[in-house]
Amino acid sequence: MKKLLVSVLFIMGGIASYAQFTQGTIMVGGNAGADFEAQKNKDGNTTTVTGHTNSVYLMPTAGYFIIDNLAVGAGVSMSASKYKSSDGTSTSTSRSASLAPFARYYYQRFFGQGSFQFGNEKSKTTFDGITNESASNISGWSLAAGYAYLLNQNVAVEPMIGYGSVGHKAGDNKDVDSGLFIRIGFQIYLTKQ
Repeated sequence: MKKLLVSVLFIMGGIASYAQFTQGTIMVGGNAGADFEAQKNKDGNTTTVTGHTNSVYLMPTAGYFIIDNLAVGAGVSMSASKYKSSDGTSTSTSRSASLAPFARYYYQRFFGQGSFQFGNEKSKTTFDGITNESASNISGWSLAAGYAYLLNQNVAVEPMIGYGSVGHKAGDNKDVDSGLFIRIGFQIYLTKQ
């Protein structure tokens, strides 16, 4: 009888620990980041720093579990970066905003997520006293896998790794950035009582 009671309590505890991912649950959270990069030029044994780039990134998200373990939602991606050459002859700033709808499926606490992104970016570049401004459209996609590390019944820290591609199109010119990424997110699960 004790074994049966312990088994039932273990199963009920397991079900309760995944209640965050049930139909009707709302999830809110997001992720943020910052990059501090130095651009370098190496000529033989001499390495010269040619400039520095500082970037910040913020993406609040919200989603809704349409069925158990499957959430759909969207995020708003905002970023800003600034480049300055070491000799002071060149500076560049850019700001972007985009909408990123997503679908996320949980298996226990592991999840897979697919996302699309579309928005715009504005840049301003100054070189030898001449300033140019430009605007471009942003479109992209990403696939990621992660884990919901629950701090309590409603709050989780969610590290994820994935691959993504983002295109920046201005007129007939299109630049594409793609590659692996690692992010750490934060989610709050608002369940029905």
